[in-house]
Amino acid sequence: YAVVAMQKNDPVLYEDALTHINQALSIDGKYHRAFMIKQHLRALLLQDPVEAIIHDLDAYFIPLLESLEKDKVAGYHLYRGMINLHYDCFDDAIIDYENALSNGYDPIVGKLNLAIAKYHTSIAGIPRDQRILLPSIKMKPMLEAEKILIDIIRTVKGNPDSVAIMQHA
Repeated sequence: YAVVAMQKNDPVLYEDALTHINQALSIDGKYHRAFMIKQHLRALLLQDPVEAIIHDLDAYFIPLLESLEKDKVAGYHLYRGMINLHYDCFDDAIIDYENALSNGYDPIVGKLNLAIAKYHTSIAGIPRDQRILLPSIKMKPMLEAEKILIDIIRTVKGNPDSVAIMQHA
């Protein structure tokens, strides 16, 4: 339910989703994905400063990282990246997304997230209503984002399952 609420990008559903997540965690305190989703919901609701949310996420996961499967480690870095991105901590988000990819996170989705973070780095500080007027952007991260997107397109175009890959992403 919580993931659907986040995918619908409907803040009205976030509080209810948080209630469901808390219930799930009361049943199983080791439900790692639920804990990650809870931290992401806290970020979306702007309940706490980013430092507090990242601290809680790190305090929960760092002691477990060596014992977790790689996909859960990748998920930890992904959610860390999404939280940092939501709070405009773009450099931290880039590091987190790179760590997610190096731990085996889906290469297409992971690279899309990385490209988004690099794009945001390139336009940081430019008001939304001025981005279309050819503002002065940071070119290096913009070119890095472009390179990542071109790599994704080439990867997908060369794959016979390209439609399924893009639907998944």
